[in-house]
Amino acid sequence: MPNDYFESSTSHVTDGTRAKAADINNALDALETGLDKLPSEAHTKRGTINYVVATGSADDYAVTLPYAPTTYTDGMEVVFKAPAANTGASIINVNSLGVKSVVRKGNTALLAGDINTSGIVVIRYNSTLSKFELQILTTTTTTIYTDILEVDWSVITSATNAATRNGYLCDTSAGIFTLTLPAAPSVGDRILIKDAGGAFALYNLTIARNGKLICGFADDLIVSENYTSLDMVYSGASYGWSF
Repeated sequence: MPNDYFESSTSHVTDGTRAKAADINNALDALETGLDKLPSEAHTKRGTINYVVATGSADDYAVTLPYAPTTYTDGMEVVFKAPAANTGASIINVNSLGVKSVVRKGNTALLAGDINTSGIVVIRYNSTLSKFELQILTTTTTTIYTDILEVDWSVITSATNAATRNGYLCDTSAGIFTLTLPAAPSVGDRILIKDAGGAFALYNLTIARNGKLICGFADDLIVSENYTSLDMVYSGASYGWSF
């Protein structure tokens, strides 16, 4: 039966005849040609059939897969090591088949840091969108877990300028005060805030936005419920700090 690798009918020897060395050699050559189309044993064992180190620059990547596709197909997977972190919306060209956008699931543009320098990036082609979808947010995930492990907690009782990767146990029992957010945060920066004294209802905590939005609003946040806990992450200029 014909297949992509070997056509046995072209190498058949007529029944009742002697096979010449040339006939056998031709069949073996055709078989070898078919096997050459398959991934190597090393690639198969390592699981690197669709893996390559990308070239290009931030937001504009290019890859040449070891087993070259002839066209973009739905569900096609590409795994690459990025030469540089992205700073926003990004594109990729696979084996010179044409430039395609790389988006988050939901068809939204990448945010800065979704791809990190030397990070392993997994994308799949969505033929409906004619774009590649990012499968794993390596940078975001790493940042979240790093923050959980490395956050430094401190008890504060007066006005304080907050720093990222820090947690603040705010005790307002002696009077209201303001916690001011960083002026120049980066996407993924995180700050944890807790009511340490159970006094927010009587003595409110003000979280000053310091020029950035909070949940899309250009207003400082007044926290007025006792024992409130906040996990604030900066998502970018469009929405600012989110919970």
